[in-house]
Amino acid sequence: MKIKNIMVPMDFSPCAKNALRFALTIAQEINAHIIVLNSHPFEKINLHFNQPNYMDDFRTYKKQIESKYVNLIKEIPALNMVNINFKVKFDSPSVAMLNEIIHTDIDLVVMGTKGANNRLKSIIGSNTMHIITNTDCPVLAIPQSLKSRKIDNICIALDIHEDVPVQINFAFDLARIFIAQIHLLHISNKEDDTSKIKEADLKDFKNKLDGMEFTFDSLVNKSIATGIKAYVKNHHVDMLVLFPHRHSFFKRLFNRSVTKEIASYSETSFLTL
Repeated sequence: MKIKNIMVPMDFSPCAKNALRFALTIAQEINAHIIVLNSHPFEKINLHFNQPNYMDDFRTYKKQIESKYVNLIKEIPALNMVNINFKVKFDSPSVAMLNEIIHTDIDLVVMGTKGANNRLKSIIGSNTMHIITNTDCPVLAIPQSLKSRKIDNICIALDIHEDVPVQINFAFDLARIFIAQIHLLHISNKEDDTSKIKEADLKDFKNKLDGMEFTFDSLVNKSIATGIKAYVKNHHVDMLVLFPHRHSFFKRLFNRSVTKEIASYSETSFLTL
């Protein structure tokens, strides 16, 4: 896997700027290209400026964003050290992001999240959720409260009853970039469902990780969310990896209300593959 293009949606909030700093750390390590994308729906631009000439609206808004990009470089001087493009799109954020992913061959999206509410959807954010559920592109969600950009422990949530997804190699490659330890985790809400991962799979993991440190745990907890929360806390996990298009427990987390316990995710980055 080669990460060539990293996209960072940008609304100039502290949340988005924090995600950009995280993307910058990755780009510097692997010499990747960063695309910073600001988007705004056409109709909102016209309503905001309340001018009869639509083209004046566009030009005015674009100049404002270009000025903000200049200030952003002043605020984060290290941006001058990487290959970076700043873009403005006149569309809804979710549509603009999906189009950019398709037409620019984006390998990784790094998005900021607020991490302030009790539901996992609210923590992740509606735009991030839209990208996660409508594209196969890896999405790294960075909570606003996460200041450290050092990744020492990566937890990969697996379902031992399903085939190991090939996308797991992306997580392995990120672990190499950060020189992080891998924690493979299966959590079940059934006492009789704690069988270990197949020996053949463990051997395959060892070959793919090529000497890197990893552990495997199969745990029981009546609440999948609570189980993940406890594991993340006890093992000082910096990044949680999920496979939203495959994992039934991931879908259960997003389709039901989750208690305040899940708010601890606001201290952990998410990688969805």
